Amino acid sequence: MPNELKILFATSNKNKIKEARVVLQPLGYSVQQLLINGTPPDFIEPQTEDIGIISKSKVRQSLEMISGTELSGFSILVEDSGLFINNLGDFPGVYSL
Repeated sequence: MPNELKILFATSNKNKIKEARVVLQPLGYSVQQLLINGTPPDFIEPQTEDIGIISKSKVRQSLEMISGTELSGFSILVEDSGLFINNLGDFPGVYSL
């Protein structure tokens, strides 16, 4: 597509990148892994049970990492989740692997 929009996916999980491409490429988006100096970035993850706070933190950190680079201006995608089991009081929650 001539006007593909590029999205940088802030993840080290290759399967997440493949899944995002399957969904987004037909819509005109090019999904690339966010790499800093050739490697996926390490994030400082807030210790909270709020997935929204964790995701927003990763977006902010990603934007700071690409600020002033050739990647500046591209969209950032993050995906975070947890396993919440009602009978266990939502354990393990955001701390699941």
